[in-house]
Amino acid sequence: MKKKVFYDAGQAYNYLINSILRLDRNPIYIMSVEAKGKDYNLFIRDLLTDTRKVILYSDDQLNLNPVPLGFCNVRRFYNQAYYTFRLPARTWSIGLNHTNFGVSSPFGSAENKSALKEKSTDLFASPSLVRTIMNDYPSIEQAAKTLKETRFEKECIAFSRNFALSRRMEVIYGLASLPIGEFNGRAFNLKDEYAYLHEMLLNEVNDA
Repeated sequence: MKKKVFYDAGQAYNYLINSILRLDRNPIYIMSVEAKGKDYNLFIRDLLTDTRKVILYSDDQLNLNPVPLGFCNVRRFYNQAYYTFRLPARTWSIGLNHTNFGVSSPFGSAENKSALKEKSTDLFASPSLVRTIMNDYPSIEQAAKTLKETRFEKECIAFSRNFALSRRMEVIYGLASLPIGEFNGRAFNLKDEYAYLHEMLLNEVNDA
């Protein structure tokens, strides 16, 4: 993504502050922005290593492309997989921020807008979201083993960005958390109407 040319430090601050971008592959949080000659100092927190440092806006490793999102595994009282996505919000910003970050209800639940807004606040810049951005998921075998040892019907664990597994071994897909088939411990059996997702499913399993 070509870097935007800012008019001044004020515009750079408004576009970049409190957003998540990447430095190479690592997700970073922009804490502050200051002018440095014709460039800008970005005061960042590396969300993977939890270290703070200063980089230049012109740094070739600064990646302004949208951070990759998808299912986000959350463990509180039991395992849940929230689908995270970027909202089509009209904001003067680059990167993921509280305004354009959204989450959907996890499989088996129907949380209201207020609860989902609170969850998006909790997940923003969290270790769970970092794992999503880094494409760090358990294998399908690990997810199945964990779910077989649980007691809660609503438990669900994502094994890739777009696919998760329910306690009943249902394969769950995407933003709407659709049950599209099942996992029998060795292979996926998809419903006929979702057979077109089989190649995508296998590719994500192999990439995880």
